[in-house]
Amino acid sequence: MDISKNQGISIFQVIDYVYCPRIIYYEEVLKVFGNKMDDFKRKEEKRMEGKGSINRKWIWERLKLRKKDINNLSQWENKEFNKELYSKKYHFYGKIDEILYLRDETIVPLYYYNSKYTAREDKKYKYLMAMFSMLIEENYKIESQRGYILFLDGLSLKKIEYTTKDFEIIKRQIAQILELIKTERYPLEVEGGTKCRDCYYKKICGR
Repeated sequence: MDISKNQGISIFQVIDYVYCPRIIYYEEVLKVFGNKMDDFKRKEEKRMEGKGSINRKWIWERLKLRKKDINNLSQWENKEFNKELYSKKYHFYGKIDEILYLRDETIVPLYYYNSKYTAREDKKYKYLMAMFSMLIEENYKIESQRGYILFLDGLSLKKIEYTTKDFEIIKRQIAQILELIKTERYPLEVEGGTKCRDCYYKKICGR
């Protein structure tokens, strides 16, 4: 299966691959989705409702968003919403809820997560925000070494930091996904366990 230079994989496909490589095989090779897309649409609609009810100024104050003075009135500046970015280097894409320029001259992604924070998902949060920062670095030519997630259930704002090593891991994972799609090779070695119980593909997976 060929992937043209104008195509790529989404950030959330990388997250799925980290969860289990067979998800990519079922969706991108076999084109099997089950009820996943309908569930995703419902969850995204709910997330957008929660996102729309948030007082952004409260968040920007906590993150120390950059301001400027116009006619002695302090106004927020340098913020972008729902920005779709694509990486030509690594062939992945994503939509960032907010890109913010902070007073310390850094630029960070902000994502609204429709759940409570849970420590066992830390790796997922890190990879998600690191990919947003990779998109920012490539498209804006500025380093982005951290991001923020606002967990809508409980209104918990968390700083997510990552390193060059995390970026390298993500690059390898993306390359592996693209190779899997190209070769259409079924992933034999996958982790089993309790996470299989909630998988959309447990009935056809055979684990």
